[in-house]
Amino acid sequence: MSNAHKKYQRTPFQRSGVDLACHIRDFMSPAGKTDTEIAAALQLSQPYVSKLRRIVGKVDPKLFEAWRRTQIPVREMYALASLSPTQQRREFARLAARAAPSRGVSRGKGMLLERLRRHAQDVGVALGKLASSGCVGVVKTDFERMAKTVVEIPPNATREQRRSIAAALQDGYEAGLKVDAAVAVK
Repeated sequence: MSNAHKKYQRTPFQRSGVDLACHIRDFMSPAGKTDTEIAAALQLSQPYVSKLRRIVGKVDPKLFEAWRRTQIPVREMYALASLSPTQQRREFARLAARAAPSRGVSRGKGMLLERLRRHAQDVGVALGKLASSGCVGVVKTDFERMAKTVVEIPPNATREQRRSIAAALQDGYEAGLKVDAAVAVK
């Protein structure tokens, strides 16, 4: 198993497009890895891996690194890959300016939901670490109820959205249990 795959396995909750593209870049180092093999290792679809691989290979490396600080979606970075380096820089600047949140607030319903999921995940990791170390006792693991308590879910959120936030909390909790258990073993 490669170091990139081990790193990815340790941090299953970091699955943004740029993080996945970085993992794919790490996977590309060993010769002979196909998109299908990388997709299987990262549990992604082969077309998505191909798209990320094209971004890694065709987008200017400086822009690729700057992508981490922006909220530019994969589909727009993929479109950059077909442009010349000069056009890439110009278009990236435009996309980054448009994607930048105003006054520190995420824009759009999707961004709010993603921010809530990340917050729920972070809380779940902390709760998992505390539970694993014996600092807190979790009586019931009703993550939907917990999510209502620890995350300010908008009242107009759909049942599916509430469940996805609860699932992020649960994923974080389980990751926190594993992280603390791995530290205890050392």
